[in-house]
Amino acid sequence: MTNNSRTQEWVTRRERGSLSAIRLGVWTARRLGRPLARLLLYPLCLYFCVSSPSAARASRIYLGRALRRPPRLIDRFTHFLTFARCLLDRVFLLSERSDAFEITVHGEEILEEIEGHGGGCILIGAHFGSFEVA
Repeated sequence: MTNNSRTQEWVTRRERGSLSAIRLGVWTARRLGRPLARLLLYPLCLYFCVSSPSAARASRIYLGRALRRPPRLIDRFTHFLTFARCLLDRVFLLSERSDAFEITVHGEEILEEIEGHGGGCILIGAHFGSFEVA
């Protein structure tokens, strides 16, 4: 199977969960808050890690390349957990709940000073984390 056909397979694969279950998850996360919702990800990720052979296989292949060694179960679980945490963060970011995050801005006073003098500048930056924050 080529890389392109694998990509197509992933794009066309049906979602394992139902729309109702996803909506319930989003509702629950928003009601419980981010810290408690993150705790619920552990059993959920364990379930998907052991009950989805195709996802486990894809994770094993990816991690084998990335780690340059055979991935252990804890590696695969952490892979699933990282993915789930990113999705959960997007739930809060897209719900305009940025108060759930610690976001640090450096150098804001410099920009305010330049703006106060009617000047302009070119900003070059890097973003680490969810693109929804940017």
